Amino acid sequence: MKLVLFSNKKEGDLWLSDETPDHHLTLRSKGDPKIPDGDYKPSDILVRLNPPLYAACLVYNWATERRRSEQDIACAREYLSQWPEGPQADPESLKKAKENAAAIKRATAELGTDHPLNKMSDPELRQTLKTMEEKLLDCAPKSALAFVLKLRIGVAKALLRHNS
Repeated sequence: MKLVLFSNKKEGDLWLSDETPDHHLTLRSKGDPKIPDGDYKPSDILVRLNPPLYAACLVYNWATERRRSEQDIACAREYLSQWPEGPQADPESLKKAKENAAAIKRATAELGTDHPLNKMSDPELRQTLKTMEEKLLDCAPKSALAFVLKLRIGVAKALLRHNS
């Protein structure tokens, strides 16, 4: 079995495969400039960032995209279940992740098409916003918290304008 997650000439190929000695699903990478070629279990680190990018997170984010079939989600769920401590693709988690992704898309649409946030994929955007929030809280907890709250209020207002 081979389920392609991403495939293009510039960024290489990522796919789930059960073509392993133990027949467990593995994430395979080939030709991706950011991820070394090889096989990855859900708990493996793909890219050493702060925080690190785990294979499970990449598969989970892929599963939350709107166009996934039930078969795709079942395959992601099976892969993720190999690491019980990691993210799981249960129906409630997927529903919440899709709602969050849609809210982020609506909020960033207000920024205009030329804004850098609108050029990021969903996983990149979520990670960027999370990293921004973490760095702000690390730098100056009291003032940063106020800034984060203002940012969230601004996003909420943008969503309200968009929905009215």
